[in-house]
Amino acid sequence: MLRNFLHILKRFKLASALNILGLSLAFAAFIIIAIQVRWELGFDKSFANSERIFRLNNYQVGETEGMSYTCSALYLGLKDQSSQVELSALVQPAWMSYTITVIKENGARTTFVEEGNRATTDFPTIFDFQFIDGTNTLAEPNNIIIPREIALKFFGTPYAAGKNVTIGSTQYTIGGVYEDIPSNSQIKNIIYTHFPERLLTNGNWNQWNYFMYVLLRDVGSLESTVKDFNAPDFRDRNKNRYDRLNLVPLDDIYFFEESFFADDVYFKKGSLATFRVIIAIAILIVLIAVINFINFSTSLAPVRIKSVNTQKVMGCETSKLRLSLVGEALGLSILAFGVALLWVYMISDSSLRSIIEAGVSMSGNWGLIFCVFGMVVVVGIVAGLYPAYYITKFPPALTLKGSFGLSPKGRVLRSILLAVQFTTSIALIIAAIFLAKQNSYMRTLDTGVKRDYIATTEIGGELLKQKELLATMLRESPLIVVVAFSIENFGLRHAIIRLASVIYS
Repeated sequence: MLRNFLHILKRFKLASALNILGLSLAFAAFIIIAIQVRWELGFDKSFANSERIFRLNNYQVGETEGMSYTCSALYLGLKDQSSQVELSALVQPAWMSYTITVIKENGARTTFVEEGNRATTDFPTIFDFQFIDGTNTLAEPNNIIIPREIALKFFGTPYAAGKNVTIGSTQYTIGGVYEDIPSNSQIKNIIYTHFPERLLTNGNWNQWNYFMYVLLRDVGSLESTVKDFNAPDFRDRNKNRYDRLNLVPLDDIYFFEESFFADDVYFKKGSLATFRVIIAIAILIVLIAVINFINFSTSLAPVRIKSVNTQKVMGCETSKLRLSLVGEALGLSILAFGVALLWVYMISDSSLRSIIEAGVSMSGNWGLIFCVFGMVVVVGIVAGLYPAYYITKFPPALTLKGSFGLSPKGRVLRSILLAVQFTTSIALIIAAIFLAKQNSYMRTLDTGVKRDYIATTEIGGELLKQKELLATMLRESPLIVVVAFSIENFGLRHAIIRLASVIYS
C-alpha cells in the first residue's frame, strides 16, 4: 500500500500537488476559523465559578433600554438583600489611563501608561484570580494588583510583589501579581487598585459609574435572587431611583442579544449571526475541497483503471484494491494537513495574524488541532470511498481492451459535483466582495470630520494638570489650528489637535 502510494505521487505529480494544495488551504482556513469559534465559545468560561457569576443590570424609570451601570448606594443596599449571594463586588471602569513611574534597581526611571480599574476587595475572589506572587491586597489603601504581563513589562520578572511604583504623584505597593486573564474575557488583564471607602460609605445615588458582579451560592437560585433584589420593601425605600433590576450570567454577556447602555463601550460583544456564518463558511470550504478531491480522483479513472484491473487479473482481491485506493486518499489528506499546519504557522508569524480576534497561534490550541486531525482522517476516508468503488467496479475484460472512458453515470455525477463546487465558490466570492465593499464604505464614509487632519495623543500625570499651558504652547505652532480636550469622544484624556496639514513623525 505504501509502495503504491509513493508510486502514485511520482506518476501523477500535478494531480497530487493540486490535491494537496487545495486540501491544505481548506484545512488551514478551517483551523483558523475553528480557533476563532473556540475562542468565542469559551468567552468568560475560563473562571472556575463562571456559571455562578452574574452582572447586575437595571432599568431606569420610564426607560425601555437597560443599563449595565450601577451606583454605590445600590451596591450597599443589595449586598445583604438575598441570602443566595455568596460574594459581591464593585468595579469602576477606567475613565483614564494611569501614568506610572517605575524605578529599577539600578536607579533608572521608566514611565508607562497603563489602564487601571478600581475594584472592591472580593473582586479577585469572585473571578478566582491565580496569584503567582503575593496575594490580594485590594482591602488596603495604596495597594494594587497587577497581571504577569505588566509585571514583566515593569520589572522583567513576574515576581514583583512588594515593589513600589508611582501613579501620578502617589506611591503604591504591588500587593500581588496574578496570572494573565485570557483575552476572551470581559474582565480585563490590567491593574486593579483599592476602591476608596469614601465612595462606598456615602451611598451615592447620583454616580452611576460602576459595574456590580455577584457570585451566587447556587446557579439555580437566579430567579429567587432577582425576586429578592426587586422586593417591594427595598424598592419602596428607594422610590424613583430605578424601575427594576436583573442579573445577566457572565458567560452570556458576549452573545447577549438585548442592548444595554454602555455595553458596546466597556464590554466585548459578539454577534450570533456572524458566529453562525463563519461556522457555515468553514464547513463549505472543506466541502468544496472534498468535492475537488473527488473530481480529481474520478478524472484519473480512465488512466488508472487499466492498471488497477491488471492487478485484478493477476489475482488481487477487489476489497484490497479498494482499501489501497482509500489509503491513497487518506495519505494525501494527511499530507495536506501537514502542509496546512505550515500555512497556519506562516500566518501566525506574519501581519495576517490579526485577521481574527483570537489570534492565530497553535501553541494554545493543540487540543483543537488534534480534533481537526480526526476530521482530516474522516475527510480522507470519505473522499476516497467513491473513487475507490468507481475505479474497481468494472469487469477486467472491458477495461483491458484499452477503450474505457468515464461511463455516462460517472460523467453526470462529475458534472453535478463540479456544479455544486463552482456554485458554492462563486457564492462565497460574491459574499466576500459585498463584505469588502461594505467595509470600504464604512472606512471612507464622509462623517463631516476631517480625520486626516486630526491627531490625538494621550496625556496624564503632571502634563494633565498643566493641560492649559500645553494647549497654549501647541497653539503657537503655525501648523495647529485648534486644541481641545476630551474624556470620551476621541479616547480617554486625549488632547485633540487639528492640524493644518498631515504630519507624519
